[in-house]
Amino acid sequence: MIEETVSQRMLLLCDCAALAARGDLQRLDVAIRMALDGGVSVNELKDAFAQLYAYTGFPRSLNALNTLEHALSERESEGIADNEGKPFHRPAAWDDAKLALQFGTDMQTRDEGGTPWNYSFCPQADYYMKSHLFGDIFACDQFTPAERELITVSALSAMDGVTPQFEGHKECAVFMGNTKGRVDYLCRWLEEKNNRYQQMIPLKHLHVVLIYLAVINVVTFFMYGIDKWKDHYSTRINRLFYNIKNNMKSFKSTAWILPQPVLIIGTYDKNGKPNAMNAAWGGQWDMHEIIISLGSHATTDNLAENPEFTVTFATADTMIASDYVGIVSGRNTPDKMDKAGWTLEKAPNVNAPVFKEFPMTLGSRR
Repeated sequence: MIEETVSQRMLLLCDCAALAARGDLQRLDVAIRMALDGGVSVNELKDAFAQLYAYTGFPRSLNALNTLEHALSERESEGIADNEGKPFHRPAAWDDAKLALQFGTDMQTRDEGGTPWNYSFCPQADYYMKSHLFGDIFACDQFTPAERELITVSALSAMDGVTPQFEGHKECAVFMGNTKGRVDYLCRWLEEKNNRYQQMIPLKHLHVVLIYLAVINVVTFFMYGIDKWKDHYSTRINRLFYNIKNNMKSFKSTAWILPQPVLIIGTYDKNGKPNAMNAAWGGQWDMHEIIISLGSHATTDNLAENPEFTVTFATADTMIASDYVGIVSGRNTPDKMDKAGWTLEKAPNVNAPVFKEFPMTLGSRR
């Protein structure tokens, strides 16, 4: 059975929607640049961030638009001409309140699977949803209704306390023209992406924690002396294990061995064309071997032809391009490595590329 997927352009756009909804402007800035490089137009990003105000509020919607504006200004100064995309057209419904209400009512009924929906408990909210959300916003022709629902699902997936709306809009996305398989694929992709972001968060403050523990350790040593210091920490360790034993909890299966490295795998295809992918799951197997978990990618296609590859470690300086090669597939983007912008040369000991921007590279064989 072939798994249904979402287009690369839509994934890049949905990643931006999720980060905008979360308010993570630092990563949103990176995601915006990757989206622009990956074929998402300026006007698509503008329209998506404007749409989100109905779900995230104006503060986060405007913050996302300001982040986009700043990124475009920087890219223009660097000589990058971004694709504006389809021009904005003012919908006729914006100048006719009756038309907007009727259009929105029909669109909302479609969004609910053909069942008319009326929120009689609060007529104001009912009117706003029909006339403005489903009327004014859905009347814009930048996206299809199916695409707008995928953007909404992405935003809701990143927000706390909106599970009923998130689950409801997954169904609405199907009613609007998406397949269930496509919606499920997007949600899995967003969850995996979010898990990767969450794994990175503690590292930001790790040095502060280590310095704090070191200071406490030294102060305690000089306050108590060596013997009392040893007794003090022995007591605390015993108390810690007692608390662990008597307050055990069962957690769901997730990534507990952290931090995990971000590995960049370099391969050649059968014609000698280089490719790189970002592997999130990998580690040391023994003194001479590493282990990497791979799905189905252009890289695995290449490894079936040529078992040799390189492995390098992403750094802060290579973060944007490293994330890019993890999102964009060589199967769909022939000029992927050109867009990544890395300097390539052949590895001396294996038939695989070396990316010179990285400080260390392992030559490997499958």
